Amino acid sequence: MDKNHANDTAEQPAGDAISVLCDDHNRLRGLFKYFGQLKGDGATTERMNVAEEICKELLIHTIIEEELFYPAAREVVTDELIDEAQVEHDAAKHLMQQLIPMRQDNSHFCAKMAVLRESVKHHMEEEEEYVFPKVKSSRLDLAMLGKELLQRRTELRDELKTVGNLVGFQPVKHFVGKQRGGSAARINK
Repeated sequence: MDKNHANDTAEQPAGDAISVLCDDHNRLRGLFKYFGQLKGDGATTERMNVAEEICKELLIHTIIEEELFYPAAREVVTDELIDEAQVEHDAAKHLMQQLIPMRQDNSHFCAKMAVLRESVKHHMEEEEEYVFPKVKSSRLDLAMLGKELLQRRTELRDELKTVGNLVGFQPVKHFVGKQRGGSAARINK
């Protein structure tokens, strides 16, 4: 698997919201696994490149969840679960802000990537075990929400392409804080 695998499913037809988010989770798992299999010690150029791809994908995923999925999910899932997920996102964004500008000679690079991996793994497992089943069994229009998630994901990928390399760019500050309207997804009557 190469790091370009991360975008293999980006242009698939719209699925429901849970499928879209699980696709993101699986893409991130694959990227983290690939990162862990890279040879060499410390922050090699290839590790830096894969870490940057992980940060891009993770940033996009957190934004689409925060802007679209979480507001809709709050209608059917306890605020406590969504609040915890938001705090986990904040922790991941904090780590990304530290990782993105890191230089190759930074001795904490691999340690920070390991913490990010474990934090994201925990977050994905909780969503898949507790949040997604509740949303899936609700009357939310998951097909419409899935289309919105895919559209926003595409917009963000296009915006990040114009940025080029994330090194020296503060994507978390740039993207997070931009407020968008909530999801148009409504509960089916």
